[in-house]
Amino acid sequence: MKDGMTQESTILMVINQNDYWFGGMKLSPLQEILQISNKLPVPVLNDIKQRIGDWLASGGNEDDPYIEQQLRFARRFVDENKGCDQ
Repeated sequence: MKDGMTQESTILMVINQNDYWFGGMKLSPLQEILQISNKLPVPVLNDIKQRIGDWLASGGNEDDPYIEQQLRFARRFVDENKGCDQ
């Protein structure tokens, strides 16, 4: 643990504003979407859920670039709507 950091501050930290880590392990794109899901309005979250579900049902994998694309959309939505009532 780095000097001045508490255990709590190291449990979840943002690396390069793109990768989330939890307990020393990098989160998958799906796990990252779950981390920010409380910041997304229900219609947006339902859309992402439907798209990912369709992708997985058609034979896609959880670590495919398409899932990362959905994460980028979710992050962008959160960033663009900071401070707005949803």
